[in-house]
Amino acid sequence: MLLEFVLQHQQWLMLGQILLAFFLLGWWESANPFVRRSFDDSEVRRQTTNVLLLVTNYGFLYIVGLLFLWRLTSLQVHLLFDLSSSSVLWAVPLGVMLLDLGSYLRHRLMHWRWLWLVHRVHHSDEQMNWTTEFRFHPIEALVTLIVQSCVVLLFGIPPAALALYALISLAVGCWQHANVIQPAWLDRVLGWFLVTPSLHRVHHQIDALMLGTNFGVVFPWWDQIMGTYAKTNAGRQFGVLGLGDLDVHSWWQLLVLPLRRIKERHE
Repeated sequence: MLLEFVLQHQQWLMLGQILLAFFLLGWWESANPFVRRSFDDSEVRRQTTNVLLLVTNYGFLYIVGLLFLWRLTSLQVHLLFDLSSSSVLWAVPLGVMLLDLGSYLRHRLMHWRWLWLVHRVHHSDEQMNWTTEFRFHPIEALVTLIVQSCVVLLFGIPPAALALYALISLAVGCWQHANVIQPAWLDRVLGWFLVTPSLHRVHHQIDALMLGTNFGVVFPWWDQIMGTYAKTNAGRQFGVLGLGDLDVHSWWQLLVLPLRRIKERHE
């Protein structure tokens, strides 16, 4: 069964997705970029830092999981209802939807007060491409794990849904951060049920007002329901205002960024 294969080989499938993104999205960004730029030493360093953050977060969560967090999903605590005891035909799709709703709420939470000091590591990327998907601070990776674990416990999300959502969110995340242009008609059609690159770029605009829009991770419906949806625009300036002398290509400076009290427009 396909879901059993996904569950058993999730880690290898995710690695395959990353390799596919490297070749496919890397070619697409070169052939038809949204922002045309040269692939110089600075660009190599930026993308290398993003990938290093992926490795850092994976190692950090692996250690944390070994200590205690992996036990959360084994607890038999379902405060609302238990999807794991339902038919897989609707338990898995509904589980994916609930996990994405949790991701939407987590994303909004990361823009709140001190959590923004952590999340701005992601927004500090001034030249978005597919590797921006990996540009997160380990603290945010931990928050994501906690929120997903809570959703699993509250609704009894089956493991197959959790594995499937991990694959979907990784694929969509790499694509929506990619520095690519796709046909307008295709973008509109896909935008009905996925957060496309043009939709997600709105959220990454350097304009502080845009930071409060398009929090969706996979599906755009939560933004539409919650009133945070914004239509696409052609803005090409990304990043966070007022980061001062921060070296946004430095792995170490991004790790200590939450500790820095930098004056900026978005609080």
